[in-house]
Amino acid sequence: LMDDRHGFRVSQLSGLQTKIAESSSQPEQWQRFLKDAYQQVQSSTFNQPDTADLKGIPESLGGKELSRFWRDAWRDFGQSLLAWREIREAARAITESASK
Repeated sequence: LMDDRHGFRVSQLSGLQTKIAESSSQPEQWQRFLKDAYQQVQSSTFNQPDTADLKGIPESLGGKELSRFWRDAWRDFGQSLLAWREIREAARAITESASK
């Protein structure tokens, strides 16, 4: 379990490093968000609580189930962020064509 956690953290850090390197043309807030996320993941690599002790929201979940729930929720949120540019461009095109 500990090796899995560390492997996951290494994967997160590597992915964030890639995103940081690719973000030079992105807004400053996004660059700062990525750098902050990197720092949080890096600092959370040590002293990780055992997932069996996790209790939280939703209250009906705990431990690994709770961890899985939030991992999936944040992954889905990340996917929606990746689509955000296309959504904005489509909305702009609709708005422009409607105003003509």
